This record gives sequence, structure tokens and C-alpha cells, in this order.
Amino acid sequence: MKTITVILAGLSLSFSLSAQHAEHVTPLTLNPPQVKVAEPIPLQATLTTASVAHALFQPGDEKVPHPVYTEFCGEQLDPRPYPHATGSATLLFDPETNELKYSISYGGLSGPPIMMHFHYGEPGVTGPIVQTISGEPTGDSKGLGWTASPPTSGDVAPKGMSGFITGVYKVQGNPHLTPALSQEEEVQALLGGKIYINIHTCLNELGELRGQILPLAIIPAKE
Repeated sequence: MKTITVILAGLSLSFSLSAQHAEHVTPLTLNPPQVKVAEPIPLQATLTTASVAHALFQPGDEKVPHPVYTEFCGEQLDPRPYPHATGSATLLFDPETNELKYSISYGGLSGPPIMMHFHYGEPGVTGPIVQTISGEPTGDSKGLGWTASPPTSGDVAPKGMSGFITGVYKVQGNPHLTPALSQEEEVQALLGGKIYINIHTCLNELGELRGQILPLAIIPAKE
């Protein structure tokens, strides 16, 4: 009898063969597959009114512009003051699948959000929409106000001045921007702090809460 040992991906298997069969056994070397390990990347965002690049309005202003949602908003009744409006987001990006999981909370808005978006832009700079999070896109317009893919968290934005929303966004770029944004370019923008969250209201259609998405800082443990 002859003992044959096969090592497969670190697992040793032994079995016996008679001398008659052992002479016909051809040595076999199995190389374990190369596995690429990529850890999900945590990100975060703090949403504030102070970080919005454009002017905000307050209840009582005589002329509140409604460049997109005239029929939807009209003259909004009883908008609330929002000096302490704020929000936060926790996100997790998987580089293997290009999926971005997000949880967004907000409170103290002047009115219910009408839309939420991921925008492409440097901190303090207003940029085009990359993906709608919630709310009905504006149809035929491109870039600002429109994405080809449907909202990732529903066509209707949550009701109420405070809320919480979750979802999963497959990062895929946006060919409708000028210039077009490729998937790889969007991934690099996301990890480089060039994607932000914007929450729009009737009082502030261009955005009432904004927060830049940034990689979560890793704080070393104290010795």
C-alpha cells in the first residue's frame, strides 16, 4: 500500500492506494486561487445650513424663488424657521460591488424635504446631481435636477421636518453630465471628498441642508 497526500487550499487529505494503482498516479500540484480582499470603506457627513454655497431664505421673505417646483410648492404655507437645522449621514462603500449603503438623518427643516440628492462638487461649491436619493426627478432637465436612474430611496420624499432615510446606491457615474462622469471618476470623487448630500425644501429649493461625504477618520487606539 502507498499513502498519497493531497494539499488543497491548506487542507491536507490522505488516502491509501495499492501498489498496482499507485504507479498510475500522476503528481498533481494545485495552486489556491488568488483572492483579492477589499475591505468596505466607512464614510460620514455632517449636514448643516452654513455649508450651503448659495443663499438661503427665511420665512417672511417677499420673494422666495421656485425655479423648478412652482406647481408643487406654490406659496408654501407656514414655513418654519430653521436656524438649528442639521443632519448627519453614515455610509459604507464596498469597492468590490461599488455599492454605497447610507443612513441619513435630519431635523429642524423649514418644511418637508421635496428631494434629496448626491451631488458632485468640491466643498463650498454647488455642483450637479449625480444620483437622486428621494423625490421625483424633474423630467426633461439634465444635470442639475435629473438623473437617469430612479431614486434609490423612493419617488416620494419623506414627510415631516425631521426624519431618517436609508438605502443602497450602486455607484455608476452619470453620462448625462457635461462632461460625462464615469464610474471610476465617481468612485474617486466619493473617496476624495468631492460628493455631497443635499436636502431640498420648498423654501430653499437649491438646498437647505448640505454635507460633504468624507472617509471616516481612523483614530489609533491609545497604548
